[in-house]
Amino acid sequence: MSVVQKAGDVLAQEASLLRIEGKVVIFGDIHGQFYDLCEVMRKQRFGQTSKKFLFLGDFVDRGKYGPEVVAYLFALKARYPDHIYLLRGNHETRECTEQYNFRE
Repeated sequence: MSVVQKAGDVLAQEASLLRIEGKVVIFGDIHGQFYDLCEVMRKQRFGQTSKKFLFLGDFVDRGKYGPEVVAYLFALKARYPDHIYLLRGNHETRECTEQYNFRE
């Protein structure tokens, strides 16, 4: 099973209204900034803490590494489904992915 399929299965089982208990780190617009995302996750000591991570969408466009950001977040969601939460932003629409560089 691919990472995309596994993450899709996990996301499909989540409720549309999330209730997240405990310490939560909230991320805003990543916009394809893969290396910045990796650095922030390293500084937050992901994998070594019980914190949960909520991503508010806008994963792609503008930055060069939108596909890498999505692949990384899907891998994290598949591996740590109870610690990673992903919401779709307005940049995860067909129009935005066609307007910016993600579709390419």
